[in-house]
Amino acid sequence: AFIGITAGAGLTLTGGGHQIVMAGDAELAMMSDGAGSTIFIFGDDNQLNASKANIVLAEGAGLNLTGSGDKLSLLGDATVKANGTGQVIDVYGSGNEVSANRSTVHVRAFAELDLVGAGNVLKVTPANSKLVPKETVAQNALEQQVAQALEKYTELVGDLPALAAIVGLSATDSVQ
Repeated sequence: AFIGITAGAGLTLTGGGHQIVMAGDAELAMMSDGAGSTIFIFGDDNQLNASKANIVLAEGAGLNLTGSGDKLSLLGDATVKANGTGQVIDVYGSGNEVSANRSTVHVRAFAELDLVGAGNVLKVTPANSKLVPKETVAQNALEQQVAQALEKYTELVGDLPALAAIVGLSATDSVQ
């Protein structure tokens, strides 16, 4: 199911296989295994309790995460505070901040990260690596997924000006 959690709203959810948008200052507690669910994060001050979920932070998003074994992707100027262990975190773009413990953090080519925590495994892709083209394709695919989730959320909620303000667009910008 596609679920949109508007700014200031909260939800407790069971089951898996969901596509979820959190639109800033939103709260979500996934009471069952998050495997098969993808959660798109926009805006600041989002609170998420999930384990084994796929989490994508749009540019400028902020998240406080409780849970273990999640897969996170940060697309720039994103902030994550992870309370739990075993996260796998892919970092793209600049201005990212992560607080995590005993997790694996991949700083993809040309990405920037401020990392705080203990026991993390840090893997950095050099700018001259053969992996750069593949990582660029992966980043572009994530950005396209974010745009599609934003479009679907906008159709569901029907309030583009308010959502545009959350993600830093003007109400006249188009989302592609």
